Amino acid sequence: MDIKKIESTPFFYIIGRPRSGTTLLQLFFDAHPNVQIPSECMYIAHLLAHYRTVKLWTKIEIDSFIHDLSNLWLFSLEKFNVKKIEDELTENVNSLTIDIVFKIVAKNYNSIYEKKELLLLGDKNPFYSQVFGVIFYAIPNAKFILLIRDPRDNHISLFNSRFTAPSITYDTMYWKKAIRSVERFQQYYPERFYILKYEDLVKETEKYVKEMCAFLGIPFVPEMLKYRERKTDDFTKVVFTNEAFFNANHKSILEPVNTSKINGWKTILTKSSIRKAERAAGIYLDKYSYERLDKTPGIWSYFSTIPGKFLFHFMEWVSRNVVILPKSLQIKIVRNNHRVFALLWKVFVRKNKKL
Repeated sequence: MDIKKIESTPFFYIIGRPRSGTTLLQLFFDAHPNVQIPSECMYIAHLLAHYRTVKLWTKIEIDSFIHDLSNLWLFSLEKFNVKKIEDELTENVNSLTIDIVFKIVAKNYNSIYEKKELLLLGDKNPFYSQVFGVIFYAIPNAKFILLIRDPRDNHISLFNSRFTAPSITYDTMYWKKAIRSVERFQQYYPERFYILKYEDLVKETEKYVKEMCAFLGIPFVPEMLKYRERKTDDFTKVVFTNEAFFNANHKSILEPVNTSKINGWKTILTKSSIRKAERAAGIYLDKYSYERLDKTPGIWSYFSTIPGKFLFHFMEWVSRNVVILPKSLQIKIVRNNHRVFALLWKVFVRKNKKL
């Protein structure tokens, strides 16, 4: 392996809220013969703090890294060639820096698409928008694509998938945080950011995929728009590694890109839920040209958002303070944090509850 080639290969991230189209975007780019971008497993966010201070890598650090990598949530042997990652790290142990280590991991993703010379490496994870200040500095000169979706439609998808807490305020607060976190850096490094609305992507797919390719400095190839031309087994065994999870949450990626999931909030959400989201989103609905139900959500919407805001700030406090815990305990918490949300669903959500 040419370590200089890996070091000089550009890197990019796909970020945004869960259920905002980031998986679709990842598949567009993974279908490119010159791009390698794994499906999500959050390896950069969860290992960066523990290994960015390593100045001199040895066999001990490599063994520890491989152990921690293999135990991450959503990481699997089907997704990555762990043996090759370990071999390439060991082969280049005297030249390793944390950004090179992360690039070697991405390079050894078991993509379901045929690859030629790799011109670009990447990573996709909605969670990164929650810890963006840390991620931004992980890999020098990396570029970022932020995908934004109407927070009300985003909440419907999150609610149906049970991905987060059952609160439209909570979901919208994180939606707003993702945008604000990126905008703070974008004002100083505009050339490293591309912000795209999900609604625009599905309306004019080829136009925006070409724009993103130009932004990333790679040629557009028609294969990107043909990502669905694989056996279903390829998606369930490699990209998602769990057939039940795929069928429950991602089966729609096998359908042609369409606009059917735009503005569902107008008929699905109650007026109360819409006002909560509009109150929590604030000026960011207007900034990204999303239609409002009311110009002023009303005083009751202020009080009705308090529980969701409290949960948001509590989870933010946990995220800031979990880093002081031992590494093994941090990884264990990440692997099991879905149990907190499961409990919230059990206690607060009635069967057949209206959104």
